Formats: sequence, C-alpha cells, structure tokens
Amino acid sequence: MRFFIRREMSIEHYIQKKKKIKFLILRMKPVGDTILATPFFYVLKKKFPDCHISVVVNTPFAEMIMNNPYCDEVLAYDKKKPLAFLFIMLFRKFDVSIDLMNNPRTSQINLFAWARYRIGLQKSRNFFYNLRIDLNESIHEIFNVDNNLKMLRFLGIEDPYYEFYYKPDAGSEQFTRNFLKEKQLKGKIIGLNISATTDVQRWPTEKFIKLGEKLANETDFRVLIIWGPEDQGKIEKIRLSRDPDDKIIFTPPTTLNQMGAFIESCSLLVTGDGGPKHMGVAMNISTLTIYGGVSAKEWNPADTERFPYITSAIDCYPCHNKKACKLGTLECLHQISVERVFEKIMEMNL
Repeated sequence: MRFFIRREMSIEHYIQKKKKIKFLILRMKPVGDTILATPFFYVLKKKFPDCHISVVVNTPFAEMIMNNPYCDEVLAYDKKKPLAFLFIMLFRKFDVSIDLMNNPRTSQINLFAWARYRIGLQKSRNFFYNLRIDLNESIHEIFNVDNNLKMLRFLGIEDPYYEFYYKPDAGSEQFTRNFLKEKQLKGKIIGLNISATTDVQRWPTEKFIKLGEKLANETDFRVLIIWGPEDQGKIEKIRLSRDPDDKIIFTPPTTLNQMGAFIESCSLLVTGDGGPKHMGVAMNISTLTIYGGVSAKEWNPADTERFPYITSAIDCYPCHNKKACKLGTLECLHQISVERVFEKIMEMNL
C-alpha cells in the first residue's frame, strides 16, 4: 500500500522542491486548545508564505478560527457523521499532517488523510506516523505551545517567534457593544470568568462574587461576571438573591465568540485555567489566572507581568490532574483567598 511505503526523499528535500505545501493540522479539543494551536498557523505561514493550511476541529469550536488570517481552511468534524468526514479526507492529498492530539480519533483521520509526511508523538499506537517525536521530557515545566512547536523541527523550524490569533466576529462585537451601552458600562472593566470545563479549573463561584463586590465597593473598576451555558442555573439563583441596582453586571447567555467579545472589552480578565483564559491571552488582554492542580509553567505564557497567575502552596500542587481532585477536597482552589486575588489585582499596572 502507498501509505506504508517508506519514502526515500527526506522531508527537508521534499519541501524545498515543492512550490505550495498543503498542511493538515489536527486539534479537535475544546476552546483553549484550539487557540493554543494558532501559533502553528502563524509560524508555518511565515516560513512557507505560499503554503495552504487546513485545520480539523470539532464543529462547536470551528467559529474560534473561522476568521484567522493564517488559516486557509477549517474542516469542521461532526462526531455524528465520522464516516462521511473520513471519506472526504481520502481525496484531499495533503503533503504534511501534524497531529497535536494523537488520540485514536485523530490518528484515524490522519490515516485517511493520506499525507506523505505524518508528524505525531512517539507512542506505541502511532506506528503509521513516519515522523515521531517524544515531547514528554519536562512536559510540565515548559509552556504547552513551546513544547508542541518542537514538532516543527522536522521542517527545519527551531524555537520560532510566534503569535496567537483570536478575534471575535463583527456580529459578536456589536452584540457586546449594544449590551454594554444598555447597561451603561463604561471605563475600566474587570471581567470575572466563572466558567470552567471541570471543577479542578474553577475557583469557587462564591469567591468570585465576593471579589466582585470588593472591587465594586473599593475601586473605580466596573465589574462584569462572565459565564458559560453550564453556569446558567447557578447564575439565575445569584441574580434573584441580589439587588436590581447591584454594581455587578452579569453577561447575558452568549455564544463562544460573544463571550470572547465581552472578554475583549475588559481591561483585566480574572479567570481559572481554560478556554476563556486563552481567549484573553490571544487578544493581549491582561489576564490573571487562578490555577487549581495543573502546572502554571505548562499552561501559562512566560510574560507573567501581563499574564500573572496565582497558585496554592499545598504539598500536592501541582498534581497535573485536569479532570478531578484525587483527594476530593479541591483544597488547592479553596485555599486561595479573595484578599489574595484582590491584592494581586491592585499590584498590576492597569
């Protein structure tokens, strides 16, 4: 079979001869990981200006990169129609595929994509990748993007300069402007994001509310509570218990890009680790991240002046567990006080 024939021509020689390289990048995880893939688009376009970049993402997250100037094509993967997607991939004829996930689903897509050079991780099940790299060494000590970009060394790219890119669409930005105008929300806005994929990424909501009250009463900042679909029941209960003339404003239900547009309107975003945090960083919004068990070194950019973070001092931090607390206590998050976060905000030059 053509797919398993060993290629005599090195990838370096091949890309020198090829006029227009077709890249396939697979990054199907949620919002944050989708945004963390955007430096790949930037670096590849700078190195190979005439290249064509296609990116596979799960359908719900496709909107995050639809208007990315360094991405030529977004291939939205519908989990309900996997066979139809795989059939389409058979005819795409990519030159180089880069799998940033290396799970069974992306490995399957990579197989059907039939790329000449297939870059993946050094794992036992990845026998059909012909260019493999081990990124496990010191993985928790290196920023995720810097670590993953090592995969581009096969293309002669070493420690490249890169930029993130995320920009909400014009309709989402207009939606946000209308809401802020209606609420007469002007001046410096601090966004407090309570949304998180898992509990180990979520600083307690009641602490976010207390922080919002403290900021509203003791500073001239306006406070905006940002939340996701999973928080709606909680938000409704909080709203009912508060004065209608409260200084704290809650965003309405939003799409991902509408949430991004609200973050874009903030002078500072305070958040747990996750998608909204990476939105803020990609838009160069000052972002203060409160970490649970995962390593800040792995998930926070090196610019800690603009993107500072807070972690607990308990012995089990970091546990690197993004799904659940093994002790069931979430002490790493509960230990971080409202006063400590408030003081960190006051230290920032906003």
